[in-house]
Amino acid sequence: MPQDTRLDDSNQTNNRHPELDRYWTMKEIADHLGVSIHTPRAWLRRKQMPRPDINGVRLNRWRYSTIKDFLDDPIAWREENKGLEVVK
Repeated sequence: MPQDTRLDDSNQTNNRHPELDRYWTMKEIADHLGVSIHTPRAWLRRKQMPRPDINGVRLNRWRYSTIKDFLDDPIAWREENKGLEVVK
């Protein structure tokens, strides 16, 4: 029987901060920023936020490392990344 490694702490890269190891959804980003889910959707269309690491028709996901600076200060992130066509 294969060993279940999901519970094995040695396989996790960041045990103290599990949010650093997971993908964020559009809803989680909206909730974190205190805005409607429609707001980050519009930002994404206007390239006012980082492009998702996983991009599908109905599925967008961002690694925490990709979205962290944006979550900390969206306005500063936009200023730093102004004019960049592809932001990742």
